Amino acid sequence: MPDLLSSPLPSLQSLCFDTSPSLTVETLTTILTPSAPVKSLTTLRLEMCPRLDFTAAFALLRESGLAECLRTLSVKGNAAFGDELSVEFSAFVGLRSVDVGFTGVSGVGVLNIAVRAGRGVVGGDGDGDGGAVEWIGIEECGCVGFDAVERVRGLGIRVFQGRGGRRENGRRVRYE
Repeated sequence: MPDLLSSPLPSLQSLCFDTSPSLTVETLTTILTPSAPVKSLTTLRLEMCPRLDFTAAFALLRESGLAECLRTLSVKGNAAFGDELSVEFSAFVGLRSVDVGFTGVSGVGVLNIAVRAGRGVVGGDGDGDGGAVEWIGIEECGCVGFDAVERVRGLGIRVFQGRGGRRENGRRVRYE
């Protein structure tokens, strides 16, 4: 059986770690820095990875150049992911879709992502690769208020809130 880490990964397009409680930055570094650089990665899902240090993971993505290649990023289900990491999204110049559902992000963090992510000039010649984030998932992010959602939607970004809940006088009714 061939060793996954010694096999060539330069054509890897999607990498998903769904419910990976033992994923660390060291593991991610080993996978994403093979002898041949991975430059075709467009989708990265780091969902429910409680041991992952996202500050170090984002630094790895930035330094390796992968942040510029990504089109879809999901950090869904990581309670440690919060507003302080939302400023890091300026390095993700080609990002189109971000899912921060079930995290500790607030309205400020969602606005940071909306304003910073995908704002590069990659392919700025109108071929669809330049521009901004088109979709942000904020399912069960209790600290994201209605005003932040409306502001992000006003920027032309679709916001997915999940099943949501009943609204009363502009406020979400969480408990009945």
